[in-house]
Amino acid sequence: KIVANQMDASHVSLDTLEQVLQGASSGEQQLMQEAERQISQWQEDLPRFSSFCLALASYSCSVERNINGRVLSCLLFKNVVWSKSEEEFSRKQAKWTALPVDSRNQIKGLLIKTLLSDTLNITQHLAQVIAKIALIELPKGEWSDLIPNLVNSVQNSIKTGATVAAASGLQTLGYICEEIMPEVLLAASSEITTVVILGLKCEDVHVKRAAAYAFENAMDFCTKHFENSNESGVILSSILEAMAFPDEDLQCTCLSIFIDIAFMHYDSLEPFMNTLFQVTIEAIKNSPERITKLAIEFWSALGLQEEDILEQEDFAEELGTESTGIVCKHYLQGSASHLIPFLLNSICKKDEWSSSDDWTVSRAAINCLNILADLLDMETILPIVIPFVMSNIRSENWKEREGAIWAFSTVLENSDPDLIEDNVIHMMNFLAEYLANDKKAAVREAAAMTLGLTIKYQFKGLSSNAAEILRLLMNALGDKPQIVDNVCWAIHNLAAVCQLEPRSPFENNLTQIVTALFQTADRKDSGTNNLLSSVYGALNIVVVSAAPSQTTAVQQITVNIFERFERVINTPVLGTEDLTDRTRHLALLCTLLQMAIQRLDEDVAPFSETILKLCLTILDSKMDSVVQEDIFILLGGLANILDANFEKFAPSLFPFLMKALQSWQEYQTCTAAIILLGDITRALTTNFDVFCEPVMSALCSMSANPEIKASVKTAIIALFGDIALAIDEKFAPYLSVVMSILKASTDTLIQLQFTETDDYESLELLNLLRQSLSEAYQGIMQGIAPTNPTSFQEFVPQIMTFVASVAQDPRRPLAVSIGVIGIIGELIKIYEEAVRPLMNQPWIQSLIQDAENQATEEEETDTIEYTKEYL
Repeated sequence: KIVANQMDASHVSLDTLEQVLQGASSGEQQLMQEAERQISQWQEDLPRFSSFCLALASYSCSVERNINGRVLSCLLFKNVVWSKSEEEFSRKQAKWTALPVDSRNQIKGLLIKTLLSDTLNITQHLAQVIAKIALIELPKGEWSDLIPNLVNSVQNSIKTGATVAAASGLQTLGYICEEIMPEVLLAASSEITTVVILGLKCEDVHVKRAAAYAFENAMDFCTKHFENSNESGVILSSILEAMAFPDEDLQCTCLSIFIDIAFMHYDSLEPFMNTLFQVTIEAIKNSPERITKLAIEFWSALGLQEEDILEQEDFAEELGTESTGIVCKHYLQGSASHLIPFLLNSICKKDEWSSSDDWTVSRAAINCLNILADLLDMETILPIVIPFVMSNIRSENWKEREGAIWAFSTVLENSDPDLIEDNVIHMMNFLAEYLANDKKAAVREAAAMTLGLTIKYQFKGLSSNAAEILRLLMNALGDKPQIVDNVCWAIHNLAAVCQLEPRSPFENNLTQIVTALFQTADRKDSGTNNLLSSVYGALNIVVVSAAPSQTTAVQQITVNIFERFERVINTPVLGTEDLTDRTRHLALLCTLLQMAIQRLDEDVAPFSETILKLCLTILDSKMDSVVQEDIFILLGGLANILDANFEKFAPSLFPFLMKALQSWQEYQTCTAAIILLGDITRALTTNFDVFCEPVMSALCSMSANPEIKASVKTAIIALFGDIALAIDEKFAPYLSVVMSILKASTDTLIQLQFTETDDYESLELLNLLRQSLSEAYQGIMQGIAPTNPTSFQEFVPQIMTFVASVAQDPRRPLAVSIGVIGIIGELIKIYEEAVRPLMNQPWIQSLIQDAENQATEEEETDTIEYTKEYL
């Protein structure tokens, strides 16, 4: 009907659009489907799309139309030109830019004109449409007058008192800045910052809010203004003045800005810290919840930033390089004695119905106290926290009891056991009593978590009561899921510390403990509050740390694990949620079986065929890649134990490994398959040669693929060394190709090494590549060179280039130094006097001396002594 009523099929009238909007919002399925179908038709070709966009703009801007219809029109227009999906947004971008320039200009002009003349209840929606169009056009160099026009309009509107227009313009700037890439607006940063400050100083609350929102989103491209102390002073003064205005939304945005400044421009805060201290402390004491949380988060942000600065200083000192240049002002140290009491009181600010997952004032305060505990000396914190704990732990008010427990939890990790042992013993009585008997679930939850922390960090004061603590925890397994989650974590910690004790309460109760944990895993509510993962986390450590006398019990537990695998595999999957649950449960079972294999060691042999059959069943059923990865890790542990006896399993496993290598896009599964191949080569040694041809072909092909992740390629490089070491002289046909791959990797390494970066991830990748190259070179030398040293000698300069590159980098960790020192020893052992001139380098002695000064492990010192002997 709608289409038939059109005189021109390409024309969209406002009345027709109104009918469609009414149908879309009617709630009646048929009308909604018809409206959706019509909207799709209007977007099918360019003429209709152009008319549709003009109709949307005209309707959105028409004061004669119903306000709800105009809002809906704006929302529809926004979705016509924008999408969260990058692929869909790209398609919509192309469609918009294909419209005639005159049509686009007409639409944009109409939107801007109405934005600056209408009421706030519609302009906020128009601002979003304009921002989405700007997101398309500004990066292409189009609509170049948009930002200047908005800036000029805001300035003129503030001067003339047209506050609605000023707020609308600032709000539009905020929406644009929120999503656009910073480099697009760098040239306009001064104009935007100037008009934002003008807006912050305006007396109208709507203008102030819009200005604060705009500046919060413009932070990324206003960095240069913080590099100038005068400019940063004006900015921070303006934000502080705005924050004094009695409006909750405005104060929250201003506090959020200061949180960002603490992370991004820490060194600009110094002139304002006294004022910020007073403002934030007052906010923590007497403000609504939103403001209180943000005030606390400001101090948390400062603490995290100071912690990062101090870590960077330590890191730079270790590397012998200069620090970042930002100096830690120790604001937390200077404020701690005043700040901590208010944080402690804030921990007790909870309502009756908040859960542990809610981000409340209480959670914010606990988080801030934990940051303080990491950053400051405990001598500063304990004299404030412990009296608060002791005065509130017996309170009739459950909030104060819970607050005392959480406060105590914050000092456990970093306190000297000798300093806090008496408090730990005293608090243990309350934790046990409250976990077992307190009527408030929140108090029991806090007690369980704090007990887990106490076991982990302060077990010295509890070791004589380990059996009683275990009984307490086992009795609590029937509580609510959020409490049992913490109880399982406490059991995990208790099992971990008790394995170092001469008498463990787990030793004679292993079967009963595991049975109780399995029963907890079978609870109907085990899918909530991370309970299932916590149960298996406890099971893992209980099983792997089982005493030598418990081997038979662990074997029976292994049988139970098989039964659970069978049950989970055969559980009907009726939807996506069921599939997700099954995948998660199988992954947890895989890890538990790994722990059982590790604990049984050679006693796992009777179960090896059952394990392989189970693994092949899972691999053959095309489970999620997460489960496949866990299966490969599990089989790697089995191969390391069975050694040569693993050979009979290799043929049936090999097709799945090859498939995983081909599916390199699933990089974690692919990496696990590569690591498993390394385990198999070490188990099979020379018998691996029957699998060598297809494996080497796949690895060499993958090494040349630029799309494969660097982490996968480092695993491949290490595997070359494993294969060469396993098959000895049979590696000769692959030597030339592999050495060329290693040379290319060495060249890449050298380029990375001399790139000025202290980025942790980049350095980690650099060192992973170094370690993989060390393993590869050593494996190939030990496999090939002893039987045919002449053919390998041509590669000695290549290897020495790699060794020298490592030795010249002061950032190298000890593990990397040990790797190349091992290479030096192998080269001398094989070539003796032929490589003597290469070894008479001062940097070699310096490399060995540095490593000798750092080495503490027996394996490290053995490698150093081995090489020194040959030198």
